[in-house]
Amino acid sequence: MVFEENQFFYVALFIFLGAALVLALQLVLLPPGVERVAGSVLYWLPVALLVFLIVVSLNFWRLRVRVTREFFEARFGLFARKIPLKEIVGVGECEVKFPNYWGLGIKWGFDGSTAYCTRFGRGVRLKLKHGRDFVVSARNAAGLLRVLKKNLA
Repeated sequence: MVFEENQFFYVALFIFLGAALVLALQLVLLPPGVERVAGSVLYWLPVALLVFLIVVSLNFWRLRVRVTREFFEARFGLFARKIPLKEIVGVGECEVKFPNYWGLGIKWGFDGSTAYCTRFGRGVRLKLKHGRDFVVSARNAAGLLRVLKKNLA
């Protein structure tokens, strides 16, 4: 392992907690006249939504960026992008901005890039031999850039 950085995506956690509270209240405070029957759609729909939110939140709560001597890897839970260093033709620092990606997470930018981002601000752009440029947000963009340049040389 040459470089590793974990970025925590607290927005996903807050969305989950807020939605879980609303769904739990809906289960407890069903409208009068609605039975709390296990076969009722009004009973199972909030439960299904809560399970879905738990799965999504657990998947996107952390972005792990790793560089080894052979690979660059960015991982959001089950979704990972593992790029062999020999496929990278150039690297540079960039700004991850809302107007280009319209949000956080795994995004396709209007500039033709794919991004894994947990925050707006400094990031690193990888220019690839084949396919779209890849952008990753980074707390330590300068350190990531330095390690990538050293291993690409």
